[in-house]
Amino acid sequence: MNKTCILTFIFLLCASSLAFSQTVDVSERVMYQLDLYYELNEYLDGVFREFSQGYLEPDPALKKIHVITHQYNKAVNPVPQETEKLHELTKQLLSRVENYFIQYKNNFREDPELNRKIMETRYQLSKEAERLQYTYGY
Repeated sequence: MNKTCILTFIFLLCASSLAFSQTVDVSERVMYQLDLYYELNEYLDGVFREFSQGYLEPDPALKKIHVITHQYNKAVNPVPQETEKLHELTKQLLSRVENYFIQYKNNFREDPELNRKIMETRYQLSKEAERLQYTYGY
């Protein structure tokens, strides 16, 4: 259910991004990128919650991460210059989450260093999102 809602929202955002024109205000493009980031963050929280509660195995979790990464990459383009750092950190987070599930699948345990890196990236993302909110009045 949650996956369907998130994917539907991302598809709608992707479709709306095609309608953007040159006259769209910078703050609207920044808000769009922030909305994508927040939806992605909620989706990742859901995947980790399902995984930690035992409802999701590493392989299906990895497939969900691949799908959301693909959808994010489709929806985010073009990336405004103002949100370049947010975009790069989001790509880094998705890569680290993917590595988390690959590592877990191979070793059947978590890697504390990888967990630290994921949390560090999430912290940097939240700081960047907060900065953009403050700067562009989201």
